[in-house]
Amino acid sequence: MRWLGSFAAILILVVGFALWRLMDGPITLDWLAPYLEAAFERSGVGFKVTIAGVQLGLDPTTHHLDLRAHDVRMALPDGALLARFPEISTTFGIGALMQGQLVPAQLIIERPVVHLARERSGAITARLAGPDDTATDLGPKVLEQLAGGRHSDEPLGELQRLAIRGASVIVDDEQSGQTWRTDRVDMAVERSGKGIRGDFALAGPAGPNKPELHAQYRYFADRHVLDLELAIDGIEPNAIPPLIPELLQLQHLRLPVSGTLHTRIELDQARAQGSRLDLTLGKGQVQSELLPQGVVDIEKGELHATYAPERSEVQLESLTLDLGGDTVLVLDGSIGGVTPELIAAARDARPGDHVKGKLNANLKRVPPDRLAPLWPYALSPGARRWVLANVRDGVIDEASAQLSLDIDPAGHTADLLDAQGTLRYRGLTVTYIDGLPPARQVDGIAKFADGHLVFLPSSGVVKGLKTTGGTLDISEIGSPLEWLTIDLPVNGSLQEALELIDSKPLYYARAANLDPARVGGHTDAVLHFRFPLLAALKLDQIEYGAKATMTGVSIAKIAMDRNLTDGAIALELARAGAHAQGTARVDGIPIKLDATVPFRVRGGPRAIYRIGMTLDVEARRRLGLDFDARLTGPVGVDVTYSRFEAARAQAVANLDLRAASLAIDEAGWKKAPDMPGAAKLVIELDHDRITQLSDVEVKSAGLDGRLAVAVSEDGKQVERVDIRRMIAGDNDFSGTVTRHPGGGWHADIHAVRIDGRKLIKEAASGSGPASPIPLAVTARIDRLILGPRQEIGQITGELLRRGGIWQSARLDGRLPNGHKLALRLGDAASRQFDFETDDLGATLKLLGVADNVVGGRLAINGQLSSSPGAQTMQGHIEGANYSVARAPVMARVLALPSFTGILSMLSGDGLPFGTLRGDFTLSSGRVTIKNLLAFGEALGITASGWVDTERNRLELAGTVAPAYALNSLLGNIPLLGQLLVGGSQGMFAANYHLSGSTDDPDVSVNPLSVLTPGILRQLFAPVVGFPAPQAEQQAVTPPAQPADAAAAR
Repeated sequence: MRWLGSFAAILILVVGFALWRLMDGPITLDWLAPYLEAAFERSGVGFKVTIAGVQLGLDPTTHHLDLRAHDVRMALPDGALLARFPEISTTFGIGALMQGQLVPAQLIIERPVVHLARERSGAITARLAGPDDTATDLGPKVLEQLAGGRHSDEPLGELQRLAIRGASVIVDDEQSGQTWRTDRVDMAVERSGKGIRGDFALAGPAGPNKPELHAQYRYFADRHVLDLELAIDGIEPNAIPPLIPELLQLQHLRLPVSGTLHTRIELDQARAQGSRLDLTLGKGQVQSELLPQGVVDIEKGELHATYAPERSEVQLESLTLDLGGDTVLVLDGSIGGVTPELIAAARDARPGDHVKGKLNANLKRVPPDRLAPLWPYALSPGARRWVLANVRDGVIDEASAQLSLDIDPAGHTADLLDAQGTLRYRGLTVTYIDGLPPARQVDGIAKFADGHLVFLPSSGVVKGLKTTGGTLDISEIGSPLEWLTIDLPVNGSLQEALELIDSKPLYYARAANLDPARVGGHTDAVLHFRFPLLAALKLDQIEYGAKATMTGVSIAKIAMDRNLTDGAIALELARAGAHAQGTARVDGIPIKLDATVPFRVRGGPRAIYRIGMTLDVEARRRLGLDFDARLTGPVGVDVTYSRFEAARAQAVANLDLRAASLAIDEAGWKKAPDMPGAAKLVIELDHDRITQLSDVEVKSAGLDGRLAVAVSEDGKQVERVDIRRMIAGDNDFSGTVTRHPGGGWHADIHAVRIDGRKLIKEAASGSGPASPIPLAVTARIDRLILGPRQEIGQITGELLRRGGIWQSARLDGRLPNGHKLALRLGDAASRQFDFETDDLGATLKLLGVADNVVGGRLAINGQLSSSPGAQTMQGHIEGANYSVARAPVMARVLALPSFTGILSMLSGDGLPFGTLRGDFTLSSGRVTIKNLLAFGEALGITASGWVDTERNRLELAGTVAPAYALNSLLGNIPLLGQLLVGGSQGMFAANYHLSGSTDDPDVSVNPLSVLTPGILRQLFAPVVGFPAPQAEQQAVTPPAQPADAAAAR
């Protein structure tokens, strides 16, 4: 026992000394190196071990007693380097040591160089050697030995734990050609029942930052599957070696990230079975091939995503990016068809299969000027181009979208399959057509679905006009050619609306010949535009238009210095032209308006205005169209005004005369109300100045006229009237009326027929209007109608009127039987009137004086008064060789028995007369007759008195006597004295008196037993040459003797 105690004491001292020595530092045992090398060779580990030095010491972390070997090289039997370690500390299995074998149970490798590489195929190799050493890949071999069960015949078959401390890790990526290196890396591998597990830690510079990285892993040997849980803090993804495919995709993040990655990797296939990524993003940039600039700046963010290889799907739970300036982008969704091969593939070696994606995006509080780097080119390139070019100012409060994408990983492109979502915006400025005033302060929402992005503004302002709703519809999104359709309601000042549509490039107002400065009123309009979203858009590719309701419209001097007011007009504008219709007032006159303005004119009118109105007496007077003497009652007017090039215009006025009374007194024609009637005027204008009335037509029952009127260069007076056709009542004529250079008019008329009844009646009575306008007339009249079956033919004539008086005239014509008649009126100095005819009977019948005179000649000579107004004619009548037959009034005068033979002649072939002579005065329709004598071979008759042609009244008195006494006188000249002074019997005669109606006058006859010398002289002077009574009174004769006087008594 004492020996045992002494041995124990010595052992304690030795152990205590050893511990003291080990605590002071490791004990160098280099002499053991050859023995250890030989022991490793004898243990059958299968490789040669070379050790430079050996130390015994305490592990500072585990406080275990370890044997440490320095500069350890492990080589295969063929001499190929397997691994090289600066320092290894190890513990050996007791059982193996008892059997004389050095089988490590635990290895701690200090400051090794771990060289990892990813080959182009994607395979990962591991070598434990410096960059200048060529070592064999030991990754799979070591993992298989560590992960398998304990086998003493394996080199690492008894190894329980492997730790690496302070390692330098070098990663070479042959796919990208990049190399990563980091130092101060700690790792641990521990054998478990089904494989191995361990951890990994890094704290030191990696890239520009000093990140921390922690990892826990577990390897399942039977399935060759590695479970990895990686935690990082402040590391930049491009500083992470691309050994893990999921982390490879984080190369798009150029910013510090913190978070965790959970993944399972099939090592023999070099692909993941599933992953989850939860990251916090720092300030930096996010890189994406879909972004226009490739990157977007962010302030911070979060990323939460999972990957399910069995479904080939990446599930983006959320990606939140703070873009700065209070702008936030949130994404979530999924991408299908993402295979592990695709994840692991290099950027330029991706498979050609497309993948499908469904993403939900929510962008908040972004100004339009920040959309450019955020809006991918693939997401509606046309809409993107237009929005970026035409939307500015304001803010998009929120934009949410649900997108379906077809992504081509190899081509680095994406096509939009479907998109739905909404936007809320405020204060935007929107330019819809280049050159037009933009819409400002636009608030509203937008929706996109089924290939449409539709902006729905709720308010805004366009050049003082308020916008209230409307749409901006970007359609066919995703197709090769996208379209924008704009329907923008505006309301406000009509002047500002016209200024808007008169801006370049539309010029609508000037196309309609409207000056916005002369226009007033209010409008509610909808502007319409549609065009393809092309980079180089041309005007003719734009479909544009507008619809407007205008109220209170006023236009100063709209036409011929007339003002339009109180307009209520609907307007439609289109690419082809403009169309307006409604009601208004022109100079206070109600009108209906219909206007068409084509914008692409090829030879036709540049504008067409149709105006309908009803003109009563007051309206016509207001327009200076006062025709009260000829026209009364309302007239419907439909005017079509067409404007052509070079300020030339044409107005076509159609007049409805049904409700009006119309009269042409000169032609004896009238139209009563409710009888059909119409007129048409074609007016040519230049700069709103009338140049001619190229066509004037008027039609009604008994009226058919067609005229043309030429006006002066200043448009203020008529120069010429071409009467192409004029049928009015019984008048049918044509001709021209031309203004005379010296004043007045010249009319050249050719008439098929003229109804002269009223003209002759007015001329005879002096009741016609006396016009002061000089007029010269040249006429050719085929038929001049004076009454029923009363007409003159083949009339040629020239007439001249000055100062309201017909100064001269020359008329020649033919009676129906072919006989001639002629009328001459002298010049202004003489006013001599001459009328001749070679058929007195036909002339009297024609004039309606008598229809029972046959044949004879007639000459009337007289003098007209020279004062205007009622005309007075004093004249003398000379007629010869005519007969009177079947004259009822004369028959009543000759009803006495003494006239029996004469009366039988009157009822037979007629009473012949050789002479007709007398004087007359014509004034105001009354003919005053003085000393009218008709003498023939059977009868002589005198007459004096008057005939009123207007009232058809007469008052005549005279003497009638048979003419057989004249025959006796001629045969018995010696008896003349007895005849003149009276004989035993004397001659029979009678006085008569006519009064009353010219058609059926009262007749009274008083027989006379003796004819007085005066009566005889008057009766027989034309035959025997007795002096006229006036001459007789002037003759010098001796005074009568008393005896003679008595005899005479």
